[in-house]
Amino acid sequence: MCSPCPRHLFPIVTDCPTCSTPPLRKRPLSSTTAAAVVVTQLFKYHRKDLSHRVIYDYDHGKNKTPRKIQCSSNRHSLATSSKTSCSSRKILRARRTGSSVPRPIAQQELITFISAQQKTNSNPLKSICKFIDRTHQNLHIQVFCFNHPTIIQHLVKAAAREVRVSVQYRDGTELEEACKDSTICLQKQSGRSLFHKKSMVGDSQRVLASSGNFTPDSTEQDINLSLLINDSELARHIETNQFVTRQIGNQFLVYIPIFRRNKDFRLAVRTIKKCIAQAKKTIVVVVYILTHPVILKSLQAAAARGVKVEVAVDTRESEQTQRTLERLQLSLPLRVRKPGAPRVHVKMCYIDNKILICGSANWSSAGLTRNREDLFVIRGLTETQRQSLSEIWQSVEEKTEPLTAQSLKRPREEEDDPGEGTSSGISSAGASAKKAKTQ
Repeated sequence: MCSPCPRHLFPIVTDCPTCSTPPLRKRPLSSTTAAAVVVTQLFKYHRKDLSHRVIYDYDHGKNKTPRKIQCSSNRHSLATSSKTSCSSRKILRARRTGSSVPRPIAQQELITFISAQQKTNSNPLKSICKFIDRTHQNLHIQVFCFNHPTIIQHLVKAAAREVRVSVQYRDGTELEEACKDSTICLQKQSGRSLFHKKSMVGDSQRVLASSGNFTPDSTEQDINLSLLINDSELARHIETNQFVTRQIGNQFLVYIPIFRRNKDFRLAVRTIKKCIAQAKKTIVVVVYILTHPVILKSLQAAAARGVKVEVAVDTRESEQTQRTLERLQLSLPLRVRKPGAPRVHVKMCYIDNKILICGSANWSSAGLTRNREDLFVIRGLTETQRQSLSEIWQSVEEKTEPLTAQSLKRPREEEDDPGEGTSSGISSAGASAKKAKTQ
């Protein structure tokens, strides 16, 4: 700290011959801070006495009115003539704003729910196309049926941008025709196990997993749920078809690949059973096919211990669900979709507003053990995610009704199977030929 001279009360003029040059600082002190430092350290005034001291700065600018610096014990303020008071207050306000500590920003959610039945993120087709457009290096798609013309167009454009695109699919005549002259690698899956996956991995960084196929019905009409997940480790495991448990943000996610030759092929069933056993208040199950006896028994046990269990299935497979319940001597309240309502194509279980089980697999013996499927378990749901699931269930309630004898007769009068196969997991060649708008 340099010593004061007769002209200057504290060293704010660097070219004064009497004042010594102050030491270099990474960030220069403001006039108010410098005044406080001088009066407290140089003149040994106590901070409590600063409110009674006034310092005049004559050299803050040539030909300008002297600026009065009013010090106080808690804060410093500038008092100037009427011509400069407004600008001085603006300068002080800007300094305080710039030096203030910024508020913490809420962590961005890394798992986003997409469904036509919710208010936000309610355009699955747009989300799929946007996912493709934002991919720059490689795109890996696994889907049961692929015939949506808009998605095919975006896929061809991605290949034209030199994105390495590979598609594994079960049904997709339109896809095959459109990709004849492109570099897209098509791999048709026609083995014994029903290829029923519905997922995309972009640049080995992002994942879009859905219960719906890439068809007009699935993306624009039916009740489905998609997950948009930003996690490179999960993306790598989905590409290589490997089990993984991940902490993504503040949430825990379990990915279970289902296929016939899996050593632990009953893992999916055990996981669902364990989650149901942990339920304390509510269980909401909305699936296209529900016939697995272990899961039905677990739901019955949960209802017996006082948990509120609500189950909705699609009308087409409701008769089979009812027969399985009768054979097992179980009684669960079932809801089926109303005539003319969108298909209940989602596969999800929502437990105590905390746990979500979803994926591509129907809850049948074939879907959870023999087909090639993806299953996800998410714990620690956020408020946004809970709101999305609540809106989906509200839509399901509006489009379904309690199962009656009349509704059991309806499946035979409706159109052909929309491409989910049967509960046994094997779709016949004749059924495949009839699918005009397979789902």
